[in-house]
Amino acid sequence: MSTRHIIISLFLVFGISAMGMRDEWSGGMREFDIDISYYGNPDGDNDGHNQNMEQLSTQDKIELIIQSFADGVAESTEGQHRLRDVRIHKNGKKWDTCDIQWHRKGTCRTGR
Repeated sequence: MSTRHIIISLFLVFGISAMGMRDEWSGGMREFDIDISYYGNPDGDNDGHNQNMEQLSTQDKIELIIQSFADGVAESTEGQHRLRDVRIHKNGKKWDTCDIQWHRKGTCRTGR
């Protein structure tokens, strides 16, 4: 599955399950915190603000997908919605309580 398909899948999941996610209303803008349970243990540096564009680790690729998703949420709502805290749990941790389950084949499903 391509990065574009994963972003679209994430956006669809977000739109369908937004009511279950923790959100905070702050004067016209809605901010969402999202927990993602990732099936494996991706290689990387655990720093979402530091991607080596010349040699991307698996974790860097995941972070870039989430950053693109966040940009898409803000753009599609004209800045009225945004992602605030996104937590990615490795090795399927919090699988039953997360907002998004990231499966091996690149498919995503809501966790709640």
